[in-house]
Amino acid sequence: MEEERPRFLRLRPLEFDLGDLLVQIVAVALGVIAGLAVNAWQDGVHDRVVLRRDLSYLAVEIQDNREQLLGQQPLHRRAGETLDALVASGQRRGGVVTFWEFATTLQQAMPHGYGEFLPETTAWQIAQRDGLTLMPYGDRAELTKLYDVQTRVVELQQAFVDSLFAGARDAGGNFFLATIASSARAHDVVAQEEHLSTDYAKAIDHLRARGYPAGGNP
Repeated sequence: MEEERPRFLRLRPLEFDLGDLLVQIVAVALGVIAGLAVNAWQDGVHDRVVLRRDLSYLAVEIQDNREQLLGQQPLHRRAGETLDALVASGQRRGGVVTFWEFATTLQQAMPHGYGEFLPETTAWQIAQRDGLTLMPYGDRAELTKLYDVQTRVVELQQAFVDSLFAGARDAGGNFFLATIASSARAHDVVAQEEHLSTDYAKAIDHLRARGYPAGGNP
């Protein structure tokens, strides 16, 4: 009896179509590129919407703050001028200003209070969170400078009000030095407000030139 020989499975060489493989690779690559392009387009649309919204809000906020500032500036200038007159009067009397003169002068200059300038910052906070990074560098720098000056005005204004209370606590009875200090503080406020008013006007003109009319609804 003959010994049975083992049978081996004969594998056929792997056959593939190079052209078909290249077509599939190109199709996959085009799909990936198309997907990335769609995502980039969607991101671009979203960024433009965010930027337009934030610039619109800023245009309205800056205009509103400017109108408030223009309403308060005459009162602040009058306070400084009145204190200057009191300083001059005290100098003619050897550097003496009584409490009555100090209090009466302030009452005459500010019968309804100092008229604090309290600007809005909501649109700026929103822009810092979202649209600020989408703006050109020059726009970001100018807006940052504008709101820094605005903050400085508020700080100087508070320093002026604090100087009035400090003067009223003077136990010596002579308010000449307190009057000088308050006058200087008032002039600091007025000078910085002039700076801010100019910056407001420039910012509003710039935003209008870009198509964001201030004073309307965003």
